[in-house]
Amino acid sequence: MPFPFILTGWVFLDEPGADVETVLARLDAELDRYRASSVRREGTTIHFRAGMFRFVDSWNLLVPIDHGTVTALREPGGVTLEYRISFVHLFVVTVLIVFGVMAPVLLLQQPGLTPAGIVGMLTLMWLWLFGANLAISAVRFPKFLQRLTSPPAA
Repeated sequence: MPFPFILTGWVFLDEPGADVETVLARLDAELDRYRASSVRREGTTIHFRAGMFRFVDSWNLLVPIDHGTVTALREPGGVTLEYRISFVHLFVVTVLIVFGVMAPVLLLQQPGLTPAGIVGMLTLMWLWLFGANLAISAVRFPKFLQRLTSPPAA
């Protein structure tokens, strides 16, 4: 599934002495620290599952991401991490909240609101809930990967 359900990108870890194994071990440790629900490694790729239906606080990096993969590639002067993260669960939950909960509330509480006004308000709610979470993750996840150049904090 293309955007907005999947976000792909890459991060170059400018660490000349780094090897793929060390970076993958750090990534595995960090995913455990953020309490991913499952982490599986296949060669130089790590697959993980996370999502909002876990016992973590709402600021956890992995809450809006339901699953993803990160592949490490050795490059001259460092390691490139290619990532692919999915937001399907966030999309579904946002649609259910906005159109299943907020739409009936708007219709009952604001009977004088025009259909265009209702659609506009629901669109703004959806953009705020889904779009803001997607935008924040698009910034935070690459920064999370960039921090893998140093050993995980104790």
